[in-house]
Amino acid sequence: MALAESLGLEPTLFLEAIKGGATDSAYAQTKGAAMAGRAWDEPAFALDSVVKDLGLMVDAARGSGFPDQLLASLLGLYDRASGRGFGGADMAAVRTAFDH
Repeated sequence: MALAESLGLEPTLFLEAIKGGATDSAYAQTKGAAMAGRAWDEPAFALDSVVKDLGLMVDAARGSGFPDQLLASLLGLYDRASGRGFGGADMAAVRTAFDH
């Protein structure tokens, strides 16, 4: 969504583009619409809960020697959004990690 905006595109066009394709899902449409509308004030799952869960996954990966780069990158994005004051918002507020 943020990439679409940075390219000067209406973010909802991304959702239309994936509709019916392999990357489409009800979840992508729901969270994507929340991101496009910046509507994350009523959390279905709080962003800080994602931070906690990702932290546990990173710890487990590191503890077992499993590569953790993707998980650590995701944790960094959710941490950034939380640090910007969106910890209690819906996880769709991770979109704010890409704001300037």
